[in-house]
Amino acid sequence: MDTSANSSRCRLGERAIWFLSVSCILCVWFVAGMGRVTPVFARADVPEHFCEKMQVRDLSAPLEELPPIHHLPASGRLPFGPASLEVRPIGLSKIVVGAGRVGVYLSTTRSVELNWRATGRLVRVDKDGRQVGVSRQERWALGKVREGGGVRSLGLAVGKKPAIYRFELSVHMSSGRWLGHYVEYFRVVRREVSVALVLSAVTYSPGDVLLARLQNRGTAGIYFGYEFVIERWIGSEWITDPSTPVGWPLVGLGLSGGAVGTCERAPLGGVAGLYRMSKMYSTAIVGPEVAVRTEFRIGS
Repeated sequence: MDTSANSSRCRLGERAIWFLSVSCILCVWFVAGMGRVTPVFARADVPEHFCEKMQVRDLSAPLEELPPIHHLPASGRLPFGPASLEVRPIGLSKIVVGAGRVGVYLSTTRSVELNWRATGRLVRVDKDGRQVGVSRQERWALGKVREGGGVRSLGLAVGKKPAIYRFELSVHMSSGRWLGHYVEYFRVVRREVSVALVLSAVTYSPGDVLLARLQNRGTAGIYFGYEFVIERWIGSEWITDPSTPVGWPLVGLGLSGGAVGTCERAPLGGVAGLYRMSKMYSTAIVGPEVAVRTEFRIGS
C-alpha cells in the first residue's frame, strides 16, 4: 500500500499554481509559500557533516578550467547602463540541460530608454577554450525596456549535443559609440534524471531524530515540497507511522542538477521494526510526481 501518492498529487496541483505565479529565469528556488504552519524539521545541527555538503556533482566545473575571460559584472549592473537595469547570463550556473539558448537577459525595475545596438557571437570551444567549427552571430536593437514587461533575452539557440560554448556580447550606442564587450562560457549537458533520498543512518534507536536530504544526482532540475511520509512494515503492507508530521506549509522547493537539499528531520517513535521514508518530486512545475524512498530500521 502506498499511502503517500494520493495526498501528494493534490498538493502538487496547489504548488503548481504557486510556482506559476513566480517569474524566474532557470533559477532554483527556495521561496516562501503560503500558510502559517512552522515545519518541525528545521535545519538539523547534528551530525554537522551530514547537513553541510550542498553538491554531489558540480556541472559547471569544466567551465572554471577554461581560459580567463571578461565576464559580466557579478552585480549584473553594467557600468554604462541605467542603475535599474540588470544583465545576467541565461541559465542557472550557465548550464543548459538539453537543447536551449545561451546568452544574456535584461530586466529592469523601471522603464528605461537604452538606444543600444547589441551583437552576440557564439562559438563552440574545446576543453582548452579553442574555437571548434564556425561561429554564429545575431544583432539586436535595444530601445525601451519596460518595467514589468518581462525580460529581454539576447541569445542564440544550441542543440542538445553536449558541448561548451563561448558567447560574446558587444554593445554600442545607436550612434555607433562603443560601450562594452563581455564574454561568458556555457555548457550543454544531456538531460539525466537521478534522485536519491539520503538518511543520516540506516539504524536508529527509539526516540532518535531522523535526518534526511534529497540529492539531485542528475542534470535535470526537480521540484518538490516539504511533505514526506514515514511508513512501518507490518509483515504484509506498509502503514503510515505516527512520526509522519502533519500540517505542511504550502511551499515550492527545487534543486538544480547536482545540488543537495537542506536537512529535513523527523523525531521517531519507539516501536522497533523496518521503516521507510518517502518523498515525491517532479521534473516539471506541472507534471507527474515520482516517489523516492529509503528504508531504515528502529532498534537492532
